[in-house]
Amino acid sequence: KVAIQQAKAAMLYPPRGLPTLLCGPSGVGKTTFARLMHGFALELRALPSDAPFISFNCADYANNPQLLMAHLFGVVRGAYTGAERDREGLVEQAHRGILFLDEVHRLPPEGQEMLFYLMDRERFRRMGDVRERQSSLLLLAATTEDPNTALLPTFRRRIPMTITLPGLHERTIMERYELLRAFFTTECSSIGAHIHVAPQALRALLLYECSGNIGQLRTDVQLACAWAYLEYRTGNRSELNVHMGVLPDHVQRSLLRTAELNRALEPVLHLLESTHIFTPTGLSLDSLPESAQDLYDTISRDLGMLRRSGLEENEINRLLHLDIQNY
Repeated sequence: KVAIQQAKAAMLYPPRGLPTLLCGPSGVGKTTFARLMHGFALELRALPSDAPFISFNCADYANNPQLLMAHLFGVVRGAYTGAERDREGLVEQAHRGILFLDEVHRLPPEGQEMLFYLMDRERFRRMGDVRERQSSLLLLAATTEDPNTALLPTFRRRIPMTITLPGLHERTIMERYELLRAFFTTECSSIGAHIHVAPQALRALLLYECSGNIGQLRTDVQLACAWAYLEYRTGNRSELNVHMGVLPDHVQRSLLRTAELNRALEPVLHLLESTHIFTPTGLSLDSLPESAQDLYDTISRDLGMLRRSGLEENEINRLLHLDIQNY
């Protein structure tokens, strides 16, 4: 709740919000949180209705600082070998909106200096250019490291708001339940069908040790739904059921710890008495990768192709199981 209040204050601060740094271990939902901040600002008209949200992970080009800087600030033709045309960067694309830089500690010192110049003056140069350009944006950044040691002090001082997001183990059991509800509802929207979740399966998802935080929890829910979807499509079942058998092995093993963790379930025990039925509502979590919808489309497409090839159902199931395991 403290993090939410900080985020609201940052987004509503005139004229267009405070630069904000999101801190926390991998998988706690920093990208999702940043997107929600953008959505909140749009809803309260703190940003223009067409304000873009431009997201970039600095780790993607960490081994090639030159390419990273070109991607971020743009480049003019001939700036370096291979720069065959002028190209705008993300800083220009984010004009009048938000630029979100994940793993910002992977940005080289030169890039951090160019960013704090941009925040101070709203001016920047493309790589190889002598002309300054203008971009008015709000910077949101995220890091898994200690910002006091991982970022330049001059850059760090220009980000007045720091929000620390808790790991999944620091959240209450009710918060974890609400996350599961959101993830299952999102999968319903991707599949276009109701999802029935057995009480025992929900109990396991609430109890297992999820070292990868919210990101892993979301992935495990999607994998369970993928297995259940495969059963639904190949077994001519009338319902799509998430039961213990479709949960990843490490989730199933959590029930061996039920006795010691039963007390933790007390706030939600009344919710575990019957099967949960999740329905498509159009909900879509923006942080989900574009491949989220593709997983179910791939299963459907491959199922049709394999059946047309004349393979036995057992062999089709085996091949599709391998696809899901490798997802």
